Amino acid sequence: MTGRDIDLLRLILPEFISIYQKDDAGRLRNDFEPLRMAVQLYEQAYAISYWKARHILWWAAVEALYGNDEETARARIYAFFGNKSLVDGYARSIYESGDIPSCFSLLSSNNHTLGEVLPRIYEVRNSSAHGQRVPEPHFAQVSHPLGNTVCLLDVLAEAVTFIIRKTVVDILQRGLREKFRDRQTRDEFWLLEYGLNHKQSKKRLRELNEFLGSDLA
Repeated sequence: MTGRDIDLLRLILPEFISIYQKDDAGRLRNDFEPLRMAVQLYEQAYAISYWKARHILWWAAVEALYGNDEETARARIYAFFGNKSLVDGYARSIYESGDIPSCFSLLSSNNHTLGEVLPRIYEVRNSSAHGQRVPEPHFAQVSHPLGNTVCLLDVLAEAVTFIIRKTVVDILQRGLREKFRDRQTRDEFWLLEYGLNHKQSKKRLRELNEFLGSDLA
């Protein structure tokens, strides 16, 4: 753990403890359910050996933070990681500075972005949650920054855990805990701060796809 990690821990620890406040009877309050559920589901997934169940729990954690509609959640994730720009969020790497040792190189050929992985995560999640076989292409070998090829499913696991971890840390670091007191305040946050309800999310995703199409032409 670096000095920077220790400073971050000192900053967010009081906020983290606050989401586990108890009432006079010693029971957890209902406050901050989206944050608590995200943390609990994130953690519990690691205790499960079956990979499909892990992905289902991880994506339930994502939905606790971003909502359970696919288009809405995707737009909000891109906006959150792109500083309100869906284009920037789409291009955001799932690897942060320090994730890759200096002896390895992060190249365009082995860097994986949110725009690349989010639709595939949903494909895996939807197939698994509905008791269907995950399509074979998700088991293909893909390049990885650590210098070898890995199963695409492993990259998707890296991506979804990155989304959960980074979102929770940023919320606590920025003092946004009260914005995630319950599902209503969560949705109000995404609407008031990012302008993203279901209707606007669909519109912004359509604009993003049009931009990407023209950019690639």
